[in-house]
Amino acid sequence: MTGQERQGRLFGSGPCRLVPGHVRGRRQPCMLVSVLADADAMGALDSADPGPVWQVVGQAWRKALGEDLPWPTEPPTPAAWRVWAALLGACAVALLQRAGLAVFEAAEVLQLPRRETGPAARTTLLLPVMPGRADATRQAWSLVLELFEGAFEVADPMRLERMEERLRAGLASLGRQAPRGGNTPRFLRAAHELGIPVMALAFEGFQYGHGRRAQWLESTLTLQTPGLAVALARDKLAAAARLRQAGLPVPVHQAVLDADEAVRVARRLGFPVVVKPVDRDGGVGVSTGLETEEEVRAAYARASAVSPRVLIEKHVFGRDYRLTVLDGRLLWAIERIPAGVTGDGVSTVEELVARENRDPRRGEGPHAALKRLSLDDEARRLLAAQTLAADAVPARGREVRLRRIANVNGGGRPVAVNERVHPYNAALAVRAVEALRLDLAGVDVLMPDIARSWLETGAAICEINAQPQLGATTAPHLYGEILRRRLGGDGRIPIVVVLGDAGSPPLSEVLVMQLRQRGWAVGWCDRRGAGIDDEWLVRGGGMFASGQMLLTHPRVDALVLAIHDDEILQTGLPMDRFQWLVLAGTAVSPRVACGPGAGTPGRGSEALLDELLASLVPACSNRVLVVAGSGYSGVGPAQGGKGAGAFEEIGRAELSVALEQFPA
Repeated sequence: MTGQERQGRLFGSGPCRLVPGHVRGRRQPCMLVSVLADADAMGALDSADPGPVWQVVGQAWRKALGEDLPWPTEPPTPAAWRVWAALLGACAVALLQRAGLAVFEAAEVLQLPRRETGPAARTTLLLPVMPGRADATRQAWSLVLELFEGAFEVADPMRLERMEERLRAGLASLGRQAPRGGNTPRFLRAAHELGIPVMALAFEGFQYGHGRRAQWLESTLTLQTPGLAVALARDKLAAAARLRQAGLPVPVHQAVLDADEAVRVARRLGFPVVVKPVDRDGGVGVSTGLETEEEVRAAYARASAVSPRVLIEKHVFGRDYRLTVLDGRLLWAIERIPAGVTGDGVSTVEELVARENRDPRRGEGPHAALKRLSLDDEARRLLAAQTLAADAVPARGREVRLRRIANVNGGGRPVAVNERVHPYNAALAVRAVEALRLDLAGVDVLMPDIARSWLETGAAICEINAQPQLGATTAPHLYGEILRRRLGGDGRIPIVVVLGDAGSPPLSEVLVMQLRQRGWAVGWCDRRGAGIDDEWLVRGGGMFASGQMLLTHPRVDALVLAIHDDEILQTGLPMDRFQWLVLAGTAVSPRVACGPGAGTPGRGSEALLDELLASLVPACSNRVLVVAGSGYSGVGPAQGGKGAGAFEEIGRAELSVALEQFPA
């Protein structure tokens, strides 16, 4: 099949529509996309040998994105329009994940093409969206369509190269939309695995949990982290002065204004010295172990390029440890081994570096667990100091350093030492964090051995990081542990959804009053508006916006949502899960008429209710109660996919008794 043998695109796309809430029991927001094909395109796809296309796409995919990114070994079978559509969605998800976007659910095919109904086919997919990052999913989808379309073009020796370049550029663009640093994606993954609800906030932070039980995090900054303490920790001069005032060991240092003063201070302190910016984290601009005036001048130039405030510090010899403290207790401890390689008596330094960089954990960018090693100028200077060169063969077992500092961002390697920490050293880290009034922080300390008390061996606290990167190499469990501690569980509040109630008084109002008897502050939303207990917050408005408002309100202990129209088919639910669904009546009217099948001539209330149930039932985690006389006596597997036994019929008056079983 050639470009001249067909007209138009094989993989057309309808408009992409963001569903900001949760549909069909999915845990993340999603993008609704359509794959379109006319009869000629479908015939071309069905009759084409997929092998060559599959080979071209797979080759470009692996070259641009890495050999470790899975690619199915077998192409779709012939007559595979449906398979092709599903594959496009899977590739879009893989791109998002490789770029560092926190998406954890697969693409889902909603509607399969029906060839017999006309010359065109449409397959509708749901693509996962990282909360607050809808544009990234749109971009990934467009890139995948472009990639596969290009694979069917006329044979061209430059085709593969162009596809690789486009993939690399697209991946870089997607990466710029990923959260800064590695903490946020790992917190989001931990929340997904633990069943903790997540909502994007109007900044780089996220809410974990709902209502009164919710917590906010921006990376490792929490609601309990004082802004004053963060500002203090980020000023190394001020933080060291405070630590010294609290009786804690810190290196001797002095701020300098230019390179000449840096040299004078270095002479006074005595070589070796450290040069670092006063107000930068992550090892940026830091040079250690400087032995000469020339090295100090060069290091000053590097530090002053990233900050106008530079200090000279007496170099302290010792092993480099990071002790992470949470709420007055040592959470985790690692030793940071400087970037380097170990000789095998056969390979050159250059070959050892290349071998180490093949470790799939090593990569570029903020989301790589370990950073790639580099034989740059600093590495070559260190090699020369060790009487080595890039083409030298180190003896078997010889440790070869390539960096002075042990920072992971510089290629260092963390090793867990949590079980070896002497109690006095743990207490030292806790005291340091308390001295700055932080709740969660990383303490960087130099000492001979973490297993021996600093009171015997000496120690120096180099820095306290108020927004520490926890990493995923030695302790990926920390993200879930921090969330569980802060939330006291999964952070969920009791939620009841009432569908189609037209009684007097409305059943949702009765439920609110009964839940208030437990002493709860109960949020509510119905056709009138939304509020908490007797307090009105808004009049009118939509259920999705009101639901999000209540779920992010710090006083809400429980929530009752009454659904009277089909808005959720457009927006999705404001939460991913709720405990009870009460089918109270069929008084539901079209409002936006835009769910799957919307706009179909003759669509009636039965079809509308079926669609609502298909969206609501998968999100109900506990009980589906059918109020006697509500018109839902036939509810069963056809509506929502649950077995008929999962639906419990109950009298309106019996709901009060049933509420006694409602989770606290």
